[in-house]
Amino acid sequence: MALQHRPPRRLNADASVCNPSAVYLNVYDLKSSLTKANRVLKYVGTGIFHAGVEVYGVEYSYGGSDESDSEDEGSGLFENEEPRQHPVHVFKQSVPMGETRLTQDEVTDLLEELADQWLAQEYDVLNHNCTDFSAECCKRLGVGPFPGWVKSAAGLGANARDLVPDLRGRGKRLRNGTEDDKLVVGDLTLGVLGSCSDRLQHFVDKGKSVRCGGEGDGYHFGDLSRGLMKCGKGKIKKALAEGRAARDAPPDANYSFGDLSRGLLADFARK
Repeated sequence: MALQHRPPRRLNADASVCNPSAVYLNVYDLKSSLTKANRVLKYVGTGIFHAGVEVYGVEYSYGGSDESDSEDEGSGLFENEEPRQHPVHVFKQSVPMGETRLTQDEVTDLLEELADQWLAQEYDVLNHNCTDFSAECCKRLGVGPFPGWVKSAAGLGANARDLVPDLRGRGKRLRNGTEDDKLVVGDLTLGVLGSCSDRLQHFVDKGKSVRCGGEGDGYHFGDLSRGLMKCGKGKIKKALAEGRAARDAPPDANYSFGDLSRGLLADFARK
């Protein structure tokens, strides 16, 4: 089996009335040696995956030009007429994403547009990859939400790449240095502590307001937890849902230890 590196095909004349269609996110381990590792990583809300979107019986994915037999440096969109199979990656599971109201012709128009936007030479393993394409495709098809655990490993890497220089710079400033100073041992740690301190103070101030205290008031027992609950109730609920999804539990399943941490990890990776 081979993937076809070409624009989506125009479908038959009756295609405009064939809707709605179920949409699936097909998830693959990158290779067989990662299957066991991903099984564990997925349970904690992360993993290293390939993904494609299946709609109207065809699977679409995105990759760099080296995934094609062609030397074409144009579109990185791939069409797979045998969904849930791949010449390299190992199929893991199919995630139902809902139904699109777009007709087949409208889907083809959408994919032709995406093919022009997602170019092979712009592929980046952390910031512009197959899971990013799949998330955008699902959004444009009107389905979702996109599961955070599918994106999380690459997302964590991208966030870390962007975050670490900022934390190091903050650490330099906290020791009264400048951005041009050489790094010294402890700059990253200082930056992390400074960032955490600011966030904790924000939640403490929110907690004080809940008990009708002023920001100048001293700390009272419970200020931090009150602030966390005031600011994060919606985020906590969303994170718990992500955590349940990572362990393949239904949205209304009872809480299981680790749901919150799994969900927070997946949510952080998507930012």
